[in-house]
Amino acid sequence: MLTETDTKQVTAETPDVAPSVASCIHAKHTEPNAAGKGSMPPEAEAQRRLSFVVELEGCIGSGKSTLSKKLKQAEKEKTGNDVVIMEEHVNETFLGAFYKEVQRFAFSFQMYMLTTRLHQMDVAATTPGTILLDRGVIGDAIFALMHKASGNISSDEWAIYSSVCKQRQPQKLSDRVNVLVYLDVEPATCLARISERARGSEEKIPLGYLETLDAAYFSLLLKWMGNALDDDSLNLASPPPPIVVLPWDTYGNTDDVLALIESVRLGTYTTPSVSFVAKAPESTDYATQTDIERDYRTPIASFHPTSTSVSMDWKLTSSNAARRLVFRLLAHGVSLTFWGSGGTGP
Repeated sequence: MLTETDTKQVTAETPDVAPSVASCIHAKHTEPNAAGKGSMPPEAEAQRRLSFVVELEGCIGSGKSTLSKKLKQAEKEKTGNDVVIMEEHVNETFLGAFYKEVQRFAFSFQMYMLTTRLHQMDVAATTPGTILLDRGVIGDAIFALMHKASGNISSDEWAIYSSVCKQRQPQKLSDRVNVLVYLDVEPATCLARISERARGSEEKIPLGYLETLDAAYFSLLLKWMGNALDDDSLNLASPPPPIVVLPWDTYGNTDDVLALIESVRLGTYTTPSVSFVAKAPESTDYATQTDIERDYRTPIASFHPTSTSVSMDWKLTSSNAARRLVFRLLAHGVSLTFWGSGGTGP
């Protein structure tokens, strides 16, 4: 799978070298003119005057808020254009109560967050310029699904939640969101960042909660990309908007991220394909956990896929190593085919 540029094996969960984002992103895009404001093609300038919505997603502590602020500053310095950040406004008292008694407050908290996100999305649609959503309806849907699966949200409560989704969400998210940027970070790294920022309401978050959230993000995003969602209650029609995956265990280069967003705006970015099949193909790339560990242990700076498409047993994605590897492959523009327990409807 990889070129032999570096055979160093690492045992830590977190990569030890972080390349620039551009070095591990596959987008074929036109670089923005360095002259800055007013130097873009007329069609691009016209698009700038319209609403261009970027939804930032990732686990708690992945760095969404930090990246939002850096993107806003970098865009202002580079082009003179302002960026509107729609932050994750959460009542700290409510959030603290939720973390202490998750089952008691899960439904009410998720309804509170859903209606907040839907309102933000409505406002973003009528706001000119670039809008950054610091988590959006996809993130909240993932939290809700996680609580449904764990029994924190009852079947009656889920019926209410999904009815609001169907009534209020657009038929296709791509009608309201131009690009979804996913920050892929090890759950253990997220926990360390949460500890560093020392928010009182988050002090009770255990690593297991972040690992479950990470797995929920992975499952929904991959199945959505592969048109294989087995639950239509959230009104998430395929295809999704363009999805950009960024390995973010170490913060990447902001200008590289801006260039990727610009490539989506100009229509030159292509999201890698994901598909699900019932049987393993004749030639497989990742059939065992050993196959996964081999490439997962390769430092990010030395990770250079030699194939534009690979196949993997879906059952293996229950491991953290497999999820990290899959997101790394997507960041390189590698198309993925899954087989196994996922089949045509995982």
